[in-house]
Amino acid sequence: MTKSFKTVYDLIIVGAGASGLFAGAEAEQSIKTLILERNTSPGIKLLMTGSGQCNLTHDGNIKDFVKRYNNPSFVRTILYAFTNDNLIQWFEEKGLKCIKREDGKIFPASLNAQDVLSVLLDEINKKGHQIKTNEKVQSIKRDLETGIFTVNTNKCRYSCRNLILAGGGKSYPMTGSNGELFEVIKPLGIRVTALKPSLTTVKVCDYPYSTLTGVTIKQVALKINKKEAKPITSLGDLLFTPSGLSGPVIINNSRNMDSDDQIIIDFLSDATMHSLEERMVAYIRRNTKKTAKNVFFDTIDLPNRLVEHFLKRLNIKTDTKASEISVKQIHEMIQLVKSHPFIVKETGGFDKAMATSGGVCTADIRTENLSCKGIPGLYVIGEMLDIDGETGGYNLQFAFSSAHKCIFSFIIDESKKMC
Repeated sequence: MTKSFKTVYDLIIVGAGASGLFAGAEAEQSIKTLILERNTSPGIKLLMTGSGQCNLTHDGNIKDFVKRYNNPSFVRTILYAFTNDNLIQWFEEKGLKCIKREDGKIFPASLNAQDVLSVLLDEINKKGHQIKTNEKVQSIKRDLETGIFTVNTNKCRYSCRNLILAGGGKSYPMTGSNGELFEVIKPLGIRVTALKPSLTTVKVCDYPYSTLTGVTIKQVALKINKKEAKPITSLGDLLFTPSGLSGPVIINNSRNMDSDDQIIIDFLSDATMHSLEERMVAYIRRNTKKTAKNVFFDTIDLPNRLVEHFLKRLNIKTDTKASEISVKQIHEMIQLVKSHPFIVKETGGFDKAMATSGGVCTADIRTENLSCKGIPGLYVIGEMLDIDGETGGYNLQFAFSSAHKCIFSFIIDESKKMC
C-alpha cells in the first residue's frame, strides 16, 4: 500500500540530474524542498559527462552560445540571466576550481565529475533539503481548487504547492533517463514533441572506411540534403569510426539527419576545385616520372591513408606514371575530395546519444521563469525541454542556467506572496 505524507512541500523537484540538483542547491533554506530520484543515487548521468571529467560549460562570450542550440530565441534570455562566467564563479566560490582546455571546454580542475556532484549535494544538505532515491514517479495530479500537486511514486504519495520537472531526456537510458516521465505528464495537458537521439554518431550505407578508424580530418564542410527541406550546412572536425562517421561536425548535426538523407563531405573546405586542379596539373608537369601515388599524396593535404582509399575507389593504380594520369581521373579525384557523398543508414540510438532532441514544447513554457502556461506552479527545466545544444558543455550550461532562472524567479514570486 502506498504511503501518504501529510506534509505539503513548498517545492518538489522530480529528477536528481544536473538541472534538478542545481535547482535544489539554489533553492533557499526557507523553501521546504524535496527532490525525488528514481535511481539508487543522485547524479548518475552527471558522473558520466565528459567521460567522467564533467565538461561543465564552454569558454567565450555568452552571446556566441545562443547559436549553438536548436532554438536560439528561447534560450537567449535564460542563458543571459546565468552565463558561463556566472556558472564558473558559482562553483569556484564553493571551492571547486575550474580550468579551460585549449579547445575552450571548461572542466573542474580535478577532472573528476564526482567533485561537481559533491558540491551540489553539499549545497542541498546545507539548505536542509531532502533527496529521496528509488522513487519512480508514476502519476502527477493537480487539484484545480487548491492548486496542490499530488505526486505518486512507486513508494509514496507526496503533495506540493510547486513542482519542477527535471527528469532529463531519453539518452543513456541505463542511467534512468529513459523518457518515461514524458508519458506521466501528458495527462496534465503538456505537449511533448517527438524524441530523437542527439549528439550521436552516424552509420552510412556501404561504409568503406572502417580501416581508417581513429583518423580525424580537421574542418570539413558538411552538407545535409533533406528530401523535403532546405540543405543544412556546417563546418567542423570529422572522425572515422569502425562503423560510420563521428566527430563534432557529425555529432552536432546528427539531430538533423534521418535515414536515406544524403550527406556531402568536403574534405578540403579551404581549397576550391579549381585551385586543386591547378596544383595537380602543375605538379604533373614538373614531375612527369613520378607515380600517381606521389602526385595525389603531395597535392592533397589529407592523411595518406585516406588518399590511398580514394585511389583504390577510383581504380587508379598507385604506380601509374604521372604523365599517364588522365584529366578525367584528376577530376574524379577532386570530386571525391570536395564532394564525397554518403547515404545515412541510421543515427546512433539513445544508448549512444549524449543528448535528446525533442521534449516539452517550448511554446508552452514562459522563458521568464520556465513555468508552464496554463498550469500554475508547474515548471520544466533542463533536458526535459525541447532544447538541445552542441557538444562542448552547452547542454550542461543550459541545464544549470534554466535551473537558476526557474529558482530565482520562484524565490522572487514567493517573496512577493509573503509581503
